[in-house]
Formats: sequence, structure tokens, C-alpha cells
Amino acid sequence: MNSKERNLMLEIDEKIANLQKMKERLLNIKPLSEIVKDKPYLWVIDSTCNIYYQFIANNDNEIILGRFGKTFKFSKSNFDTYFRIASSCEFKQHIEYLNSKGMYFIDACGKGMSGTNDFTIKEGPKKHMIDPTKCDFYMVTVTGEHGAKVRHTNYNVAIKEASRLAKKLNHKAWVTGVVAIVEPIQPEIQVKVITK
Repeated sequence: MNSKERNLMLEIDEKIANLQKMKERLLNIKPLSEIVKDKPYLWVIDSTCNIYYQFIANNDNEIILGRFGKTFKFSKSNFDTYFRIASSCEFKQHIEYLNSKGMYFIDACGKGMSGTNDFTIKEGPKKHMIDPTKCDFYMVTVTGEHGAKVRHTNYNVAIKEASRLAKKLNHKAWVTGVVAIVEPIQPEIQVKVITK
């Protein structure tokens, strides 16, 4: 990548950051439940676990969202606190994924895709605390001089290794577990040709 392309990427990143700040200001002024109330089938994401839902309805004290042909109820306060609107890139990527797997979703006209339009009501998933003994993997670090490199797949093995290193180095040892996974989403770039 040459310097001109790098500068263009930096400019795009700066504009995206500014748009994100404007979006956050808007969300602070108006709750998400009010923003989406007239936008059926808009994609929203539960920020705590990166799960996609489609907005279905905004009732008195609850929000109804759809996922794989089932509906889920959330309180307005939970919805306003934990959810966000999916970006155009996230939306496009998710629809491509659903189409590739033949999974159910509702198109913008309210028609079911890859399934029927029969919904069953379920309560939204409960917010849960992370169980430290059930992480994908663990890493042990002691003094911070060298980054942890070994992934331990078992909690007890990681604790045993941390104990061994703490004794050997006469220093605190920390066991860290995976609590979230963040995958990069590439921004969609549109090029416009300027004609004179």
C-alpha cells in the first residue's frame, strides 16, 4: 500500500469515527426504542454477545425482536442499554451468511425468507455472568515482561501452571480467560468517479 492509499484509508477511518460520535450523540438524545419504532425488520445487535436480531414491534413496556423464525421479548430499558443498530456492512455480511446457510430471516417487505412466517414467543435471553471455569481457553502471565504464549484449554491446568510460575518467580501470577471475541468488519468503500 503506497502513502496515497494509506492517507485515503486514514481519512476514511477518521470520517467513520466522526460518524460514530454523531451516532452516539443521537442515541444519547433519543433512546434506541424510539429510533427503531417505525422501522420493522431493522437489524439490531445485542452488544453484550454480538447476536443479531430483527426488530419486530415496540409495545408498551417491551420490545419484540425476531431471530430464526422465533420472537423474543426484551424490556425497553434492556433494549436501550444493550442493543445497537447494525451498520450497513454488518447487515450485508449477516444477510450473506444467512443466505449461505439457508437460515430464516424477514426481508424489508415483511416476507419470511428461507422459512415460514410462523412465530413463537419466547422471553429474551437472560443477561448472565461469565463463568470463569468455562472460557474457550486461558493464558497465564506473571511479571508482564513477556507476553503469554501458551493457551491452556482447561481452567484447572491454567491454575496449576500459574501456581508453579508464582512459586518459581516469587511473583503474582494471573490467569486470564477469553470473555469476548471481536472480529474485524471491513468498512464498505464506495468509489465515485468525478466527471468534469
